[in-house]
Amino acid sequence: MKKSTLVPCISLFIAVLFSTFSPAIRHSYAQATTEQVSVPKGTVLRVALSARISIAHIGHPVEATVVEPVYFYERMVIPVHTKVLGRITALNPVPRGERIIAITSGDFTPLHDPVLQFDRLVLQESEIQINTEVVKRNTQIVTVRDAQLKDPSLFDEMKSGFRERLGRTESGPSRMDRFKNLLYSFLPYHPQVLDRGSLFDVVLQEPFEISVSAEEPVDTSHLGEPMPSGTLAHARLITALDSSETKEGTPVEAVLTEPIYGPSRELLYPEGTELLGSVVRVHSARWFSKGGDLRFAFHSLRLPAGEEQRITVQIGALEAQRGSNVTIDAEGGTKAHMSSRLLAPIYSSAFVGIGATSGKSRVKRAIASRGMGLIGRIAGTVGPTGVSTGLSFYGAARSSYLHLLRKGPEAKFPTNTRLEIFLGPQSGTHLN
Repeated sequence: MKKSTLVPCISLFIAVLFSTFSPAIRHSYAQATTEQVSVPKGTVLRVALSARISIAHIGHPVEATVVEPVYFYERMVIPVHTKVLGRITALNPVPRGERIIAITSGDFTPLHDPVLQFDRLVLQESEIQINTEVVKRNTQIVTVRDAQLKDPSLFDEMKSGFRERLGRTESGPSRMDRFKNLLYSFLPYHPQVLDRGSLFDVVLQEPFEISVSAEEPVDTSHLGEPMPSGTLAHARLITALDSSETKEGTPVEAVLTEPIYGPSRELLYPEGTELLGSVVRVHSARWFSKGGDLRFAFHSLRLPAGEEQRITVQIGALEAQRGSNVTIDAEGGTKAHMSSRLLAPIYSSAFVGIGATSGKSRVKRAIASRGMGLIGRIAGTVGPTGVSTGLSFYGAARSSYLHLLRKGPEAKFPTNTRLEIFLGPQSGTHLN
């Protein structure tokens, strides 16, 4: 056979051979680089809505993305930006107290609290069926506040309150959505929505299998060894805390949500390591806007194997319910405050004088007619002079009750509240 004929024949033979065995080679390679890991029941996925959705009816589809990586022992099993899909399964009425406050402010919308169900996890272009329980987390991050710092000025407090009212967050609603929310706050009836970036905790009710990259067995010979002073760790509360119910001395438990490594990337404490502590001081909220006070501290770590060690823990930040205005000091004490406690009543009382002297000026009557939203503005503008005067007194009285007279907010930290803690030098004492 001529050389010119032999070369094409060899090339054709190699191409056929490669096309025949390459799928098996790729399959064998994939098997060698991935392995199955069981994600256990009780694992918590913190997710945020990908888009603004209406909660007008049951069955509306919902899409969210994972905003915190999920670890199992020493490895990450679910990365950030992983999609979860679900739907609205129920529309529950809001608590009566919240409904009454809305009505007295001129909002007659039949408010509902949507119940979501996420049942699909989109990972590596494939959908995994999951069984979950979903809890809404209307929270904000609170960092340690130095007790020696002065209270914010009235201007800073007003600016902060306005930003909070608009719901301005880095991953939250767009500018147009925030503007719509502001308009909705004046209307007596408006659509209800869940903004982009709304946070939820998705708790697994059943384990599921997931493919992850194969890794060498982790070296556990350094578990429990001392860590550098000031090591930042991420954790979540297992014990629910409430200043109206929790007693002083109540044991407090949290778990690490991410592993802690040493300077040479050796594993010191895996995900799931327990933080043990107790409630040091607690006072429930009282009348005249006295907020709840709750102080808790951690004193030791316990490895999954059961070995417990004393350690110094300082809370650097934690999340709290929006509107509770919780502050935290360097010793781990938390206290809830009323928002704009003095500013709002003073602001509302100023309109009483305008309402009493508005005369025939419709502009002044519209400005003075506070307390009932758009309905009050219209009634004060087109009605007799006495209507705007009465509404201005009503607005001042309502504001004084909400910000000065009623019970203050409780310091509440439900299960799975996120914590950022600084771990200090260990005492070297092992506890049995």
